[in-house]
Amino acid sequence: MPFPISGASAGETGPAGCVVRFMVASSAGDSDAAFAELHPDHREGMAGGANAPPGIVSAEILPGEPGEGCQLVPTRLFGADGTEQRFVFVVRPAGENWGIDLAGSMEATFGVDPMQMMQDALTTAVAPLGEAVAQMGEAMGQAFSSDGGSSAPTARRIAADEPASTGAASLPTTLAARITELDLRRRVQRRDLDAPERSTELTVRCDFDLDQAWTPLACVGVTISEVTSIEGESLVPTEARSDLGSESYASWERENRACYTRIVLAAPQGPFTGLATLTGSIRLELVGGELLEIALGPVGDLVGHRHELAAIGLALEVLRDDDGQLTMRMPYGGFDRFEDVIPIDTNGETLNQSWGGSGDGETSTRTYSSEISDDARLVLRFWSSRTTAEVSFTAADLPLLLE
Repeated sequence: MPFPISGASAGETGPAGCVVRFMVASSAGDSDAAFAELHPDHREGMAGGANAPPGIVSAEILPGEPGEGCQLVPTRLFGADGTEQRFVFVVRPAGENWGIDLAGSMEATFGVDPMQMMQDALTTAVAPLGEAVAQMGEAMGQAFSSDGGSSAPTARRIAADEPASTGAASLPTTLAARITELDLRRRVQRRDLDAPERSTELTVRCDFDLDQAWTPLACVGVTISEVTSIEGESLVPTEARSDLGSESYASWERENRACYTRIVLAAPQGPFTGLATLTGSIRLELVGGELLEIALGPVGDLVGHRHELAAIGLALEVLRDDDGQLTMRMPYGGFDRFEDVIPIDTNGETLNQSWGGSGDGETSTRTYSSEISDDARLVLRFWSSRTTAEVSFTAADLPLLLE
């Protein structure tokens, strides 16, 4: 279906024509043609398929403006429901032709510093318009994805004093449990001359696959509804505590979105050859919803002050320790909401992020071992929601034979 664009044509040889050809190719899903309109120096790591912005039915190219080593091409994008969205393309010279810097376009649209955006002469052209522009930015960011489509999630930039929307993906209501370990141990202990003590312990590990919109921080407890052996014996734990099966996932497990529990079941009193059934519910602490980011800085202006971040609903204190290392402090567990804290230099390049963390039950602290200068800025990426959900589960692929 044609994608009407006014204000410029695909036949033009300048920056506007480059943008038109890119948008037409993207709307048609023509990845090769869209890729050809990217600047050669900004194609590295780009692969995958081109996508049209969601819900956009037409576009208007606005008069271009000169940028540093580039041309800025503002566009107006119109949705089927009459809404208008804005996006600014950064187009750079490539020999006798032009090419789009897609990452630069995202920066030009959403800005590194909200205050700097307010002072920019193109504020009207690049101002984000709430949720509509967030969708536009995400679509443009995903027009080409790295590593064949497995790119990092796209964060929406908001101001530090802007309350974050609590809107999030629906919480899971049921999960399939994959039993990855079934362990039956029988032990004989003899102390001095007493009669030997015999014990039996049966444990099971279950892994769960969550919706990609959520990352588990911890399992805070499991309730077993039914668990039976192949021989028909009930193995439901008696007098189970509310924290049965609780697990606090390490940072590397969170990065891999690991979600599991180990449960001590009732020891079988008779013959045991495996599990026939296992159902129950798991209580998970989750972060997720929408990935957001705010930009703070320069660091020199942050140090020594406590900053109330309405977007997160928490306060951030920025300090330097006796060795001059940058330290950030929040209420205990506050950093659990964070996907990343990215220090960037004046050129927008990411600085070394080596840091160590600690907590005392009241506050959580991060201290950077790498040098973060006073003119650097901090980009805080965090999830819009943190919640506890109780989700029912049923173990798949049963019965499971132990012998």
